[in-house]
Amino acid sequence: MKNYIGILSRLHNTPLLISSDKLKIITEAVTIPILLGKADTITRVESGSNATVREFATELSKDGRKIAVIPVFDSLVSKEISAGSGMTSYQDINNKIDLAIEQGFTDVGFYFDTPGGEPSVFGLSEKIRSLPSRGINTFGFCDMACSAGYALASAVQHLYATPVASIGSIAAVAVHMEISKQAEKEGKTYTVFRSKGQKALGDPYTALSEPAVTMFTSMLDILDTEFNNDVHKSRPSLSLDVIDKLNGKALIGKEALQAGLVDALVPNLENALSLFLKDSKLLQSPKPTGITMSEPTALETQLADLKTQLADADAQVAALTTEVASLKETAVTEAERISTILSTAQTLKVDLATAVKYTDSKYTAEIATEILTDLAASADASVSLDSSSTTATAGVDGEVNAGSAVLKEAYALATNN
Repeated sequence: MKNYIGILSRLHNTPLLISSDKLKIITEAVTIPILLGKADTITRVESGSNATVREFATELSKDGRKIAVIPVFDSLVSKEISAGSGMTSYQDINNKIDLAIEQGFTDVGFYFDTPGGEPSVFGLSEKIRSLPSRGINTFGFCDMACSAGYALASAVQHLYATPVASIGSIAAVAVHMEISKQAEKEGKTYTVFRSKGQKALGDPYTALSEPAVTMFTSMLDILDTEFNNDVHKSRPSLSLDVIDKLNGKALIGKEALQAGLVDALVPNLENALSLFLKDSKLLQSPKPTGITMSEPTALETQLADLKTQLADADAQVAALTTEVASLKETAVTEAERISTILSTAQTLKVDLATAVKYTDSKYTAEIATEILTDLAASADASVSLDSSSTTATAGVDGEVNAGSAVLKEAYALATNN
């Protein structure tokens, strides 16, 4: 009974990677009876597979390969101490993987029939992904692999499912349990005191507040992002956009295959094993004697160094391209400024030598135009008072006309540069 009471803290007010159907069953079969004071109606929890029990669902040799199949059944929990009937712990799966490594298994399979469970799954999925680098081939067979179960299933090299298997449900969920109304009926009052405002938000004794809703939503967003990235890391062909568009849905058989969640549909584990032996390319290339697959060879190290150098070179080219583009843009802008000033001078009939003074970079086109306009106005005023204005004007016009070709050439040079 104590196991059920302890598991409540793992099921409610905390994010989970579990299918909604399984969560509904657990809530109705465990949570509600306990909250209603009817815990005696719950079947006693018996000890399940202990993490120290070193055994596999299937252990066989075929075609010169030593193959182990690890069961991943029912709800998934972090530690064996919280596991019982209807649960598998990540600790137990991890221990069995270690046993396979110690005993020199060439292949490790996983038999999935799980709706998911606690979110502390990503370290184990990373370990499964790393097995091929240690010379161990991996595959999975699914009757059901949802939520945290799919996080593990997606980490294998070859993933097979039955035509009616439920696959995916790549999303997080949390259930808030509130007992304030029940306590009120029983004549009980719970008062929660907090030393800080964010402490114990979403407690079951008070109505759900807006800050608590924000907190739960933020937690789920963070977990959802980590879940998506982990699945994408396991199956790069499954893009983040596709994962997002699945919207947390569990797909059945053919749908899962079309979406890229699994590699093939098979009727049973035996067929999955036969197909794996055919699909696995590494089976045809046994690990060379004296070489540890987890350690890179000299050639692999050299190749990695070359890839790094190439990436650095690409980055430098990109930086230079950006700098050249910026310089070109600056040159065009500067040419346009000078052209505007010289054109204004020609229109106002200001002599070229004077206009060139105001093409200096300290003058904007607007300021230079104002100055040239004032100069032209002053010149017009002085010419109108001079009886020889015709000669003077002709002199200015002649000088500007003579310099127009020079202006065009200067602008052309500026824009080309």
